[in-house]
Amino acid sequence: MGLRRLTGEEVATPLPVGEEFRDFYRAAYPRLVAQLYAVTADLALAEDLVQEAFARAASRWPQVGT
Repeated sequence: MGLRRLTGEEVATPLPVGEEFRDFYRAAYPRLVAQLYAVTADLALAEDLVQEAFARAASRWPQVGT
């Protein structure tokens, strides 16, 4: 099973997070991917890095949420 690319409209949150995190994800995901793509010149890598960051943030959202 491989990774699939998500659009800005899609939100895949396997962790039990609330609407606040989903809103944060929807707003930040496209911008973060674009920024990391500019740095890495590799879209797949940029998406992987952002997904990993969001997975970590979701697991700690009660402590780091806005």
